[in-house]
Amino acid sequence: VKEIHVQVGRTGILTPRAVVEPVHVGGVTIEYVTLHNRDEIDRLGIKVGDRVLIERAGDVIPKIVEVAVAGEGQAFVMPTVCPGCGSEVEDDPEEVAVRCPNRSCSAVVRRRIEHFVSRGAMDVEGMGKKLIEQLAAEGMVERLSDLFTLDVKALSALERMGDISAKNLLGSLEQCRTRPFSRLLYGLGVRHVGQHVAEVIVAHWGSVEELRGVDEEALTQVNEIGPVVAKTLLAWLEDEEEQADLDRMLSLGVEPATPVVIAPDGPLSGKSFLFTGSLEKVTRREAQEMVKGAGGTLLSGVSRHLDVLVVGDRPGSKKKKAESLGIQIMDEVTFLREIESKDP
Repeated sequence: VKEIHVQVGRTGILTPRAVVEPVHVGGVTIEYVTLHNRDEIDRLGIKVGDRVLIERAGDVIPKIVEVAVAGEGQAFVMPTVCPGCGSEVEDDPEEVAVRCPNRSCSAVVRRRIEHFVSRGAMDVEGMGKKLIEQLAAEGMVERLSDLFTLDVKALSALERMGDISAKNLLGSLEQCRTRPFSRLLYGLGVRHVGQHVAEVIVAHWGSVEELRGVDEEALTQVNEIGPVVAKTLLAWLEDEEEQADLDRMLSLGVEPATPVVIAPDGPLSGKSFLFTGSLEKVTRREAQEMVKGAGGTLLSGVSRHLDVLVVGDRPGSKKKKAESLGIQIMDEVTFLREIESKDP
C-alpha cells in the first residue's frame, strides 16, 4: 500500500481508497482499491506500507482481503473536514459513512455532473472529467440545470475547446434532452435509485408530475422498492432545491420521453430475469430491453422471486446462489434462441 487517500462522492460520502503497487489479478492490473469506509479500515487494520492480499470480488471489483505483512506506517485517520471544500464532515450512522454536508462542495458538484452525463444516464458525448473540472472551476456549472444554459461562446473560450468541439458538445446536450424519464431519474442521483430501480419506478409513474404525487404506501407496494428506497425518494421529492433544479431543467427544454407501455400478455409476461457475467453477442442493456419488450421483468439480485438467471462469461457468485435455490439458468445462446422463438 503506497498511499491512502479520500474521494468525495456525488452524495457527499467520503470514501477512502488505497493506492497499491500495480499487481495483476484475474488478468487485470490493479492500482487502486476502495476501502469503503472507516469501519472497513479498522477491521483490516490497514496502514501505508502494509503488504496486502487482493482479490477481485465477483471477478470484477478489487477487494483487500487481509494484511499479509504489516508495515511500519501510522494508522489511517479519516479527515474531519471535506478535502473538496473544507466543510466539517458529519457521521451518517445509517450508511456507516462520513459525509460532506455542503451540497455546493466543488467535489460533490463534479461527481454529480459526471454521473448525470454518464452513458447509463443522459449519455452526453464529449463531456469528460477534465472538461467537467473546467466547467466547475470556472463557475459555469454549479447545478445540473446549468448544463442546459451553456453556449458556444462560453465553451469555446475554455482550454482545448474550439468552436467545433463546443458545437458538438451542445449537439450532444440537445440530444440528451429527450432521453427516457428513467435515465433522467437515474442521472439526477437520488440515493439508492440505480438504473434498474429507476426503470421500476418509471414503469409505475411515467412522468415528473405523476411521480411527485406518489406516497410511501404506493411506493412500498411495488416489488423491488423497499422502505430505504421509498424513504430516500420521498426525501428527494420534498427537497426544494432539488425540485427547483429539476423544474429549471424542464423550463430549459428537457422533455423526458414517455416510457413504452408493455402489453401485459407479452410472451415473457409473468417471468423475471437477471443477467450476470459478460455477454458476447449483445450488450447487457440490449438483452434487458429484449426482456422488457417481451413483457418480462428484471430483478436486481438473486432471490426466490427470480425465474431465470442468464449467465455470460465469468458469472461469479450469482450463479452459485441461483443453483442453490433451484432457479432456472440459461446461457446467452439459449436465451437469445428463446427470445427469437417467441417473436411474433
